[in-house]
Amino acid sequence: MDTSKNPYVKKIVALVAAHIKSGSERKEATAKLNVEYESLDSSPNRKNEISAELSALKVQGTNAATKHASDINGISDEYAATVNAWGALKSADLSDDVALLSGAIMLTVEDLTALEQRHWDNNTVMRCIGDYAKKNNISWTRRSPTPERKVTAMNEIAKYFSDIRDSGYSAEVFAKHLYGEGVAIANFLAGYDGVVGDGHELAAIKATE
Repeated sequence: MDTSKNPYVKKIVALVAAHIKSGSERKEATAKLNVEYESLDSSPNRKNEISAELSALKVQGTNAATKHASDINGISDEYAATVNAWGALKSADLSDDVALLSGAIMLTVEDLTALEQRHWDNNTVMRCIGDYAKKNNISWTRRSPTPERKVTAMNEIAKYFSDIRDSGYSAEVFAKHLYGEGVAIANFLAGYDGVVGDGHELAAIKATE
């Protein structure tokens, strides 16, 4: 199973993988230094050096965790800004089908659902359909993710991977849970595929920035 195709999710996954890898390397280096320290019978200079190195590794870990959290939040914020730009109402996004919503024919739930399927990634048309349904007391529920739902989903993904960062996963276990069939991380991401998608609807927005 591949990871999410969404570029923002890929960035988050790559950040966590790099953080876990560097954390494992610091943990291994710390263990080696501790073994060396305990093996020294009398060598105060070297013991002092090891103590300084251990302190430095601890500081590196704290700084890395802080930067990692900031980087993940930055990706979430970038995604939110892009989604909100995509979701803003635009006259250019009004298709010819919108004329059906102001025509003489009363549309059914099935008609509205068919329009939704044709304009799944067009938030402006989705809003028009929703307003029509509300105005005409039609029991229609939007299935395509709203901008708000997309942003919430990305924040949930960021929180999930932030928790994994502090879970003590080794690089090997993280990769197994990420790419393996029927395992926690892969299943978690699969549950969001229909919400964050592959980001194709956001490509035009990014291209204009």
